[in-house]
Amino acid sequence: MIKKKIVKNIDVYIFLFLILFGGASAYFMSLDFSEKDNIINNKLNYRSTFDIFMNNLYVFLLIIAGTLTLGVTSVFIIYLNVLNLGLFILFEAQKTNMIVALKYIVFHGLIELYAFYLGLSIVITLFKYVINRKSSKSTKIVRSIVMKFCIGIVLLGFAAFIEYLTNPA
Repeated sequence: MIKKKIVKNIDVYIFLFLILFGGASAYFMSLDFSEKDNIINNKLNYRSTFDIFMNNLYVFLLIIAGTLTLGVTSVFIIYLNVLNLGLFILFEAQKTNMIVALKYIVFHGLIELYAFYLGLSIVITLFKYVINRKSSKSTKIVRSIVMKFCIGIVLLGFAAFIEYLTNPA
């Protein structure tokens, strides 16, 4: 019973682990920050919402393409995004304050992370399908994958628009 529940929600557990591990990694890396450090470039080269959307879409597609590496690259890409997010929040909070740091991240970052979670969920769903090979559920699985993909694209567009509006540059 418990094993079935864990296997059924494995994507959620992997994602939560990545958030905790990435956040902890960011915290321990931030202990070495000094006042002279300038690791964040606030002058991004994003000229439009479309540029941000295309960058996020590229990452989303890379996460899905991680199926070819048995999900290893998908997990690594999400870990790097969480690490980057944590480092930005901690660094910006040290330079200015936590309110400013959260202003730049919280509105679009959570939406982006959820879209990336949907990409990871697609990878896990494909693995479960390949392992089980139940053809009776194939249309349901394909419908689920297409739905997650479409929702992910919409969320990335929405997140790109918000990120463009809150861009500190």
